[in-house]
Amino acid sequence: MTDNNYDNLNKSIHKQFSNASNTLDNWASLSSILMKGISRIEKTLYALKTTDSLLTEISKTNTALSETDLLSLATNAFTTSSAYGTKANDYLSGVLKMMQEGYQTAEGLARLSSALQNAGNMSAALADQYIITADKAYGLNGNINEMTRILDGSNSIALNHTIQLSELAEAMSTLGSRAVESGLSVRETISALAAVAETTNLTGREAADAFGNILSNLRQITDADRGITSEGLQQYEEACRALGVSLTETKDGIASLREPMAILEDLSIQYHALGSGDSKFSDLFGASGSFEEATTLDTLLKNWNLYKTMLAEYENSSNSLTQTAVKIADSWEDSLTRLSNAWNQTIADLTDSDTIMTEIKGLNNLSDAVQNVTEALGSCGTFPSSKNLGRVKGQPSVK
Repeated sequence: MTDNNYDNLNKSIHKQFSNASNTLDNWASLSSILMKGISRIEKTLYALKTTDSLLTEISKTNTALSETDLLSLATNAFTTSSAYGTKANDYLSGVLKMMQEGYQTAEGLARLSSALQNAGNMSAALADQYIITADKAYGLNGNINEMTRILDGSNSIALNHTIQLSELAEAMSTLGSRAVESGLSVRETISALAAVAETTNLTGREAADAFGNILSNLRQITDADRGITSEGLQQYEEACRALGVSLTETKDGIASLREPMAILEDLSIQYHALGSGDSKFSDLFGASGSFEEATTLDTLLKNWNLYKTMLAEYENSSNSLTQTAVKIADSWEDSLTRLSNAWNQTIADLTDSDTIMTEIKGLNNLSDAVQNVTEALGSCGTFPSSKNLGRVKGQPSVK
C-alpha cells in the first residue's frame, strides 16, 4: 500500500470517528434537552395538582361558586400572578385564605397580596397577614379602596427610606390592635413604626413591641407580661409632668387621656429645647421600663421630623404599590416566573381532558401523564411527541 493510500485511509477513519463523535454529542445533547423537558412537565403536573386541590378547597369554602366561576378564578390566578411576577398557586392560596377569613372581596384582597409580595419581596403568608391584621384592626371589612390606600402609603414610605416594606409589614402585623386601642389612625401607626424601624437596629417585630410599650405608658395601661406596672406608670406620668407635658386633658369638665401622638409631639418639642441629657429626660427614660423602650423613645423624639415627613409621604402615595410591583415584575427573575406561569397555563390548557386530568389528580401514573402531555404538545408543534424522542438529524426515528 502506497503512502497516499495510507493517508487516505487515515483520513477516512478519522472522518468516521469524527462523525460518530458528533452523532453521540447530538444524542447526548438531545437526551439532556428531553430529560429537562420531561422534568419540567413533571413539576408542572405537580403544580397543577396543587392548583386543582386549591380550587377544590375554594369551592368547598364558597359553595355558591359555579364551574364557570372556578374556571374564571383559575384564569385570573395565572393573569394576576404573571402581571406581578408571583406564582399562580400563591394567588389561589391567598383567595382561599381570605375566603376562610370571611371576606366577600377575597379575590381583590388576593390581588393586593400578590402586588405586596412582589413590591416588598415578602412571602405570601406575611403579605396575607399584613392585609388581614390591618383590615381587622381598623374595621375595613374587606374594603379594597381603603386597603389599597394603606398599602400604597406603606410602600411610598419604604421607597423613600431604607426600611424594607417587609419589615413594615411585620411590624404592623405585630402591633395591630394595640395601636387602634391606643387611638392611633392607620397612617399614624405606619409612619411611627417606620420612623422607629428606620432609626434603630430593631427588626419590624422588635420595633412594634417597643413602640407598643411606649403606647401602653402613654395610655397608662399595665401589662405584667411586658413589665409595665402601676408604679412604673405613675413614675412615667410624673416624669412627663415635670417636662410640662400632661397625659390628660379636660373637656366639658371631663378628664380624659390625650392622644398618644399629640403627647409625643409635645415631648419632642421639649426634647429639642432641653436636650436628651437633661435630668428630666433621664427620669422619663428611666421610667420607660426596658432599655430597648427607653432607646426607642429617645430615638423617636430625636427624629420627630422624620415621622412627620413619613406622614406626608403616606398621604402622597396614589397607586404606589401597583407601579412598584409591575416595575419589579419586569426584572429578569420575575420574567422567568411569568414564563413559568405561562408554561403551566399551556400545560393546563392541553390537559383539559378526562384521561390526563385523572392522571394529574392522582399522579399514581406520572409517566403516563407525561406521555399524554408530550404527545399533546407534539401535536401542536411545541414539544416532540414520544415517537420522535431520541431522533438525531439524518437518522431514522426510533421504532
